[in-house]
Amino acid sequence: MKRSALIFPFVLGWVCFPQSAWANVGTPLMWAGLLHLAIGNALIGLLEGLLLGRFFGIRKTKAIGAMIVANYISAWLGGFFLRGAIMNVLPLDLNNAWRWFWVMVVATYCLTLILEWPFVLWGFHGTPDWVRRSVRASLVIQSVSYALLFGWYWMASATSLYTRMHIVEPGDLALPESVLVYYIDSADGNIYRRPLSGGASRKIHKLHSKDVNDRLFARPAKADTNRWDLLARLETGDDRKPNLVEVLTNLLVEAAPDAYFIADDPDSYRGTSHNFGRVQTLGSPTDSMWDFWTGFWPMEGLRGFNETTREHIRFSYETPFGAWRVRNAVHLPSDKVLFQLEDNQICAFDPAQRRVALLWRGRGPVPVLETPAPNRAVLECRASMSGAPIMSMFSLALAMPVNQSSKQADLCLYFDSDDCAGGAIVGHHDEKGYLFPIGKRDWRELHQAAIPAVDASSAAAITPVTQAQEGLAFWLKTADGRWAMVRIAAVQPSTYEELLHGKTARVAFEWMWR
Repeated sequence: MKRSALIFPFVLGWVCFPQSAWANVGTPLMWAGLLHLAIGNALIGLLEGLLLGRFFGIRKTKAIGAMIVANYISAWLGGFFLRGAIMNVLPLDLNNAWRWFWVMVVATYCLTLILEWPFVLWGFHGTPDWVRRSVRASLVIQSVSYALLFGWYWMASATSLYTRMHIVEPGDLALPESVLVYYIDSADGNIYRRPLSGGASRKIHKLHSKDVNDRLFARPAKADTNRWDLLARLETGDDRKPNLVEVLTNLLVEAAPDAYFIADDPDSYRGTSHNFGRVQTLGSPTDSMWDFWTGFWPMEGLRGFNETTREHIRFSYETPFGAWRVRNAVHLPSDKVLFQLEDNQICAFDPAQRRVALLWRGRGPVPVLETPAPNRAVLECRASMSGAPIMSMFSLALAMPVNQSSKQADLCLYFDSDDCAGGAIVGHHDEKGYLFPIGKRDWRELHQAAIPAVDASSAAAITPVTQAQEGLAFWLKTADGRWAMVRIAAVQPSTYEELLHGKTARVAFEWMWR
């Protein structure tokens, strides 16, 4: 079986033609196959006929005609039909495809010998010892032409997934333990959940998905944008009108927003085949210097760029014996990438170590970060009979209110008759270095916030304390030197004078340790 001819003008054109242009008109491998099936076989037959005439004494016109016919039959019957049938039954996956590639290289050569030998035999008919000579001649000319074809196809293929990356077991990747993955099982079409770093899967929804273009996606919940909804996008025959199925709602997790929810109308969610482009980020994007993209064609694969080191990295796989697209990719914490390889291989990639691992079979993966609910507490101030300053103190370490003499107080609501008449929120001491306001944020944003730098702007106090501060978030450096994120949830305001006349001031806040 043959796939193409090593034709110098076409080789030169492929090398010189910009790679970006191929993205709009196909890939080099596609064009190599088309050229082979259209005119390449005639040139190969011409070469083999000339070799038979020059070295084995066969009449050149007879040999050339026979070998041109042989190559067209070999390419169309062997290459188009038999190769396709063989590839469809092979259990290919990330771990064995490279081995099967070389098996198919040998098998294709043997198939070529079988299919084209009768034509070589016919050319020797009527000559002394014609059968034995035809076998030897076939081995010689097929070895020459096949070596040229292999080189041509090797240049047109994309093999960096195996030649530049290391294929490893999942245990060899340091995957973040806090990530859960929802996905559609490729065997029964139902939705499962399992820990990314290893563990048993659990069925959570009967979906009975049958189309390889079906996938899952997450979007902010309508009722509470701090939570997420998990949905399935199912094919209907109209790409612009998919069937959206609610799987889980109001999940207290952190998820990567769907790229099409960001860019397009929500009704235009695309299936797996068109879920490519810039890779969305799960977790804190400020902690990573990597950006990733996936391409439409298999040869475009997955590529990344590190803004700090200026390093470019890329892998893809497209050969005559297998081609895999990269889809549904998400940039994970610790700079790993979770992605789907072709129809049903859920994989992970570590750019630092150039490692890729097949995790399990499935499609449409959606990773999420488990987000514990923030702690809640209340600072409450009432009238003082002595006329002294009024305060309420709380220790995050003890998770409880503490008295004024405690050295473990981390947060304090304070009133006096002077500059804190409208109330003030202070840290362990009423000085800079404990409170670092970052503005009004919800918890989805706060999970991505970085701990303040050494020279970050700090406030001695948040004052006055009014309902205008509701939603305000700030980093808090505690008495024992740890960091916590605090968010003011609700304020019942008061003044010092109002407190003396029986009113109560109350601040409800939420907090989480970093």
